[in-house]
Amino acid sequence: MDRILQTSWESTGPWILYDGECRLCRAGAARFAPLLHRRGFRLAALQSPVGRYFAPGAAAEMKLVMRDLRVVGGAAAIAEIARRIWWARPIAWLWDLRLFRPALTHGYRWVARHR
Repeated sequence: MDRILQTSWESTGPWILYDGECRLCRAGAARFAPLLHRRGFRLAALQSPVGRYFAPGAAAEMKLVMRDLRVVGGAAAIAEIARRIWWARPIAWLWDLRLFRPALTHGYRWVARHR
């Protein structure tokens, strides 16, 4: 990890990487940024230096880079984020049931294709 990324990484929480070329993704990032920042998340476009480092070539789905450098994407990322927001926890609970994972993944991919 280069020096700039290392310095910014150590001083922040997990990163949510979204498609900066997608109008829907940019609007969602702007709308939820205050809520996510309060919960320790940082946002960056997949096209930014942070995004290119952790998710090179990814633009089909959002990515969540955890503090342990684990990267999850799509519906799994939504579930991880939902765990930290009390009113969104039912999404994480459904994800944990595994029975609902195919439906949540399909729903996420449908929205991603039609954005």
